[in-house]
Formats: sequence, C-alpha cells, structure tokens
Amino acid sequence: MRYSKQREAILRVVNASNVHPTAEMVYREVKKEIPNISLGTVYRNLNALADASQIKRISIPKDVDHFDHRHVEHYHFCCTKCHQLYDLPGSTIHQLIHRLEQEESVRITDYEVLFYGICQKCQKGKEENYGIKRK
Repeated sequence: MRYSKQREAILRVVNASNVHPTAEMVYREVKKEIPNISLGTVYRNLNALADASQIKRISIPKDVDHFDHRHVEHYHFCCTKCHQLYDLPGSTIHQLIHRLEQEESVRITDYEVLFYGICQKCQKGKEENYGIKRK
C-alpha cells in the first residue's frame, strides 16, 4: 500500500478514536486537517486500510459500517436502542471455537461475532422512567 497524506490522516483519526467511528465521523475530523478532502476519498481509504488489515470494518446490517483500530481479540455489542457499539472481551468465544473445531472436525480460520441487545445506559434510563431501581 502506497503512502498518502490523506490515508495517514485517516488512520491517525481512527487510531485516536475511543469510539467505533463511521466514515462520516472520520471525514469530519480529517477535514479539520485537510479541508479539501472529499468524503469519497475517506471511504476509499477506510476500505483500503480495512482490506490491508490495518483497521477492522464492522458491518452492521441496516446501518453504516463502523471502523475499529483495536487489534486485540475482542467482539462487539450493538445497542438496539441508542445504536452505540461497545467492545466485549473474547475469552469465552475462544473456548466455543475450540470446542466447535474438535466436535465438527473443522479448522476455523476466521469469523465475525456481533452481539445485539440493550446497553446498561439504555436499561438504566428505562428503569428510571418506570421508577425501578437496579441493584
């Protein structure tokens, strides 16, 4: 992959993010540094970086792609209320994969896991609306 100033800025924004940014979010940040960059350039570079395994693309059905810089094994949880993405540790899934490989006599080389549900913040907000306190 050839070096470009735009790609370097895009990668820097994704790496500095503490959320899982969308292309639009990355575009808004990079535009502060490179005012004439186009959204198309951001999309092309994010896809190139994901294809080169420098970042991870998180595809969410019926939503836009998000991007992640973390290379440590982990999984994602998508809140169906606020649509935020959260990182989850991966230790339990490793045990399941090992068991599947043994039981099914297969070798799993890649997989994607995306959990859906309601995050703690949204659960708490709902409980407060009904006067329920969680212990």
